[in-house]
Amino acid sequence: MSYTMFSSVRQRGKVRTELQGIWFRKLTVFLVFVAVFSVSLSSSLAEPIYRDIEVTLLTPFGTPMVGARVLVRKPDGTQLVAVADTSGKVLVHQVSGGVVDVVVLSWRGMPINFVARNVTGGVVIVENIGKLIIVVTSANGFSQENALVIVKGDNFTLLDLTDASGRFVAELPEGTYFVEAAKGQWSTTAQVPVKSRETTIHIFALNYIALPGVALSPSEMLGLLLLLVLTYLTLNIIIVEYLIYRKRRIQVIQIRPHGSSEES
Repeated sequence: MSYTMFSSVRQRGKVRTELQGIWFRKLTVFLVFVAVFSVSLSSSLAEPIYRDIEVTLLTPFGTPMVGARVLVRKPDGTQLVAVADTSGKVLVHQVSGGVVDVVVLSWRGMPINFVARNVTGGVVIVENIGKLIIVVTSANGFSQENALVIVKGDNFTLLDLTDASGRFVAELPEGTYFVEAAKGQWSTTAQVPVKSRETTIHIFALNYIALPGVALSPSEMLGLLLLLVLTYLTLNIIIVEYLIYRKRRIQVIQIRPHGSSEES
């Protein structure tokens, strides 16, 4: 009986040892897996993620900023200057972390100096731009096509002609501008403020009267009116004098036959 008990104890010890060995091997495999995963994770975290970023530059009015000069600052401190394409897009290659700062330097010859930080791509609205609409009319309120409009700002000047409705439209950085409207020998000027994200409409009335095919100053128009009045009065005098003359002539013709019969 003692032998049987001893044998049973040995058997249980053997089973326990085998179980311990199995668990040890499993634990070893698990620890190795954890170690490999940790090394892989730390290595992936240590290596930065690079990707391309595409940015579309638009004004607050939805206009693509074609040809805008842009300074791009990458997270690693490097900088590059790019020019927006015909859709207002700028593509930046291989950006660490996928985030950049975008500085819009200039557009259409105008300094913009707008900064957008932590850009990850997509649309960037350049918010310091407003819209200026100049309407050029004559003194009697007719829209003037092909009037010259000059807009002067800091370090730039815009020149253009009004359209068929007498309008000149420009999108400008916020500020106050010296604006001149001219047509022929007539011109007028004003200081016009432009605010970010707002539309400013300013009407320039040139000091002349517009008639079909001719433009007259107020003094010329007054002279023309006086001439028309004098012409009207002169024609009336001529007509009245003619009617008086005709009436007298008829009376003379009617009197002559009676005088001849009496003498005979």
